Amino acid sequence: MYAYAEPPQTIVDTLGGLQNGQNGQPPAQGSEALDLEKTQIYSAGFDASWELDFFGRRRRAAEGALAQAQASEAELADAQVQLAAEVGQVYLNYRGLQARLAIADANLDKVGQTLRLTQQRRERGAASDLQVEQIATQVQQQQAQRLPLEMQSQEALDQLALMVGREPGALDAQLSAPEPLPMLPTQVRVDDAGALIRRRPDVRKAERELAASSAQIGEALNGYFPQVSLLGGLSWVAGSPSDFNSDALTTLAVPMLRWSIFDFGRTKAQVEQARAGNAGREAAYEGAVLAALQDANSALARFGSARKQLVVARQAEASATRSAGLMQQRRDAGATSSIDLLDVQRQQLSAQDAAAQAQVQLLVNYVALQKSLGLGWSAPVPEPR
Repeated sequence: MYAYAEPPQTIVDTLGGLQNGQNGQPPAQGSEALDLEKTQIYSAGFDASWELDFFGRRRRAAEGALAQAQASEAELADAQVQLAAEVGQVYLNYRGLQARLAIADANLDKVGQTLRLTQQRRERGAASDLQVEQIATQVQQQQAQRLPLEMQSQEALDQLALMVGREPGALDAQLSAPEPLPMLPTQVRVDDAGALIRRRPDVRKAERELAASSAQIGEALNGYFPQVSLLGGLSWVAGSPSDFNSDALTTLAVPMLRWSIFDFGRTKAQVEQARAGNAGREAAYEGAVLAALQDANSALARFGSARKQLVVARQAEASATRSAGLMQQRRDAGATSSIDLLDVQRQQLSAQDAAAQAQVQLLVNYVALQKSLGLGWSAPVPEPR
């Protein structure tokens, strides 16, 4: 609503003079009436309205908007946790493939030595063509087993580059040198279910969306109550800027009441719609909590199983290493052939490859466990008051 001030008295007089000429004719040119073409009026002002939040409509709307913003932040955090976990798992797989490639090269060298020794024995008549062909087949099989490892290693490098926003091949020079696999902490801390629920960003997102839908119910219920607003305005009207003073000031303050008293049917429908949405969000929140608990429990079980598998694999590796050492002693004493020694050493390398795979699987499962626990998010939800 706007307020308008009366025009200056000189203009009113002028208009009156224009209408009061003789016989309704315009006044003569010699009249003292003001020339309207040269008249200027200056005005300035502003108006505003305030809604008095007696029934909490604005407050509930602000609560809902804040909850939606927090849900968006939690969704971003969930994406960051997912990306961090995927980068970690791909990196660990890449380092594991490097270790397995080194073992495959050593195994290929051993079987190549066995082939050459067998060929020499055949030349002396101590080995048959069948034995040579059998060893040659093993060489080809070992080469065939190495090729997929090399391909997977390159794919992992390209995938890492993609995840960090680089073009394929950008990380080849930086990560080409082999590095040992990282060591796990001696203890893995697992909190209670309450801490897990507070920390996981996907659960936080579902909870904030539930809070936003609850605020929408309160906002819809306010349709049953009136809205009270206060309108105010200030304006100055003068013939020149120098006349802007308190005499030229006009003020206005008007209360306004709005109430859809004859439209409660629509309000009821809006309330029912908000409550239905809230019920859906509540079910989604409960599902997110249960899924989080199931994810954490499964990840913990997989981690425990992988740890047991690594223990068994390392025991087998230690046994194969002892066997290779004993066979080396027998070879040095002339009690066995070099071919037998190479066979035992190849068994040792196979045990090392199995142990490397088990170690990588344990590390990957550890990363999955941390993700399921919501770790890696730099802004955890504070403890409830």
